[in-house]
Amino acid sequence: MTNRLARIDALRGVAILMVLQLHHLSSSRAYQHLGLPDWTGALLGGGRAGVDLFFVLSAYLLTSNLLRHRERPMLAPTFYLRRAFRILPMYLLLLTAGMSLATVLYSGGATPGAWLWRDRYPLWIYLTFQQNWVSGWQGYPVAQFFGPTWSLAVEEHFYLLLPLLATRLPPRRLAIVAAVWIIAALPIRALLFGDVSAVAAYAWTIGRMDTFGWGILLALVPMLWPDLPKRLDPAFAIKLGAMIFVVASTLSPELLPGMQETILYPSWTALASALATYGVVHRREASASGAVVRALEWCGRRCYSLYLIHMPVMGLVFLLAGKDRPLGVDASSFALLGLSAAISFALADVCYRRIELPFMTMAERFAPYRGQPTQRTSAATG
Repeated sequence: MTNRLARIDALRGVAILMVLQLHHLSSSRAYQHLGLPDWTGALLGGGRAGVDLFFVLSAYLLTSNLLRHRERPMLAPTFYLRRAFRILPMYLLLLTAGMSLATVLYSGGATPGAWLWRDRYPLWIYLTFQQNWVSGWQGYPVAQFFGPTWSLAVEEHFYLLLPLLATRLPPRRLAIVAAVWIIAALPIRALLFGDVSAVAAYAWTIGRMDTFGWGILLALVPMLWPDLPKRLDPAFAIKLGAMIFVVASTLSPELLPGMQETILYPSWTALASALATYGVVHRREASASGAVVRALEWCGRRCYSLYLIHMPVMGLVFLLAGKDRPLGVDASSFALLGLSAAISFALADVCYRRIELPFMTMAERFAPYRGQPTQRTSAATG
């Protein structure tokens, strides 16, 4: 179990580093300024698949945990309370900091930091996790201080359904639901792309059901398909997932220009993420203990704080340097990008140790799982 949890932390580390390099280097046009070949830029721009990996991992871990404890009393309320302890402290801190800074900076009538706060939604939108729906209707993202929270909203919507499905449906019916989600996600994204907006196809919860479906199926493997790891080699699954990601990132712009990012590409990255997660979870050999793996584990344990704060930190560093938005177009900008990354890692470590860990300890104290589980699967606690 310890090795498995360490490997999952390392996989989380891969996911957060994919997202960080995307925002620091790809979205800031740093790769374009460096003159990288188109295929390299497309591959590195595929860092947005880190979000898909987070979704699959989250669905796998939480579904596994619910299945393991499904006969315990008061399971759904306990699940919701534990999620609140895990998610809300850092999220509310981000909202408080962002809204307070915006109020101070805009109180004098000036408009600094447009990239960070322009067209931000009312606070109640963020408090009720509706930002992904609103941005989809509007058709464009706003207020990058809170930008990463769209995916947090998607996960919160999934959390509302998960205890009801995992505790009330027999495993085979739950697998059918997950399979339907996987199949339906692609045509739903296509419909949203044509009738609402590209942002809706990418960010609305109903367009991301396949990632959660894959996670649920992975959680059901020990119960429904216990011999699968003998038939599908975990190491091969990891390699196959990596190959699918590379091919989809580098070739999909040529295959479906204009549509691949929001319709087809997420289907491939969801599958790649599922294969990688399957491989990491079911590998039997001991985890490597090299410096790279330990660094990935360190990042993985702090991925939630890193995910929430890296955009605000990057924007504030550039704002203090007199630049309205992060752009990697010269030597000084590259220095600012490096500085913002260093600050993000340091601040995330403080947030993890001082905020996340204490509240996770409180969750164990105030929302313990009661009674004895009747079945066990290979899962991590949620």
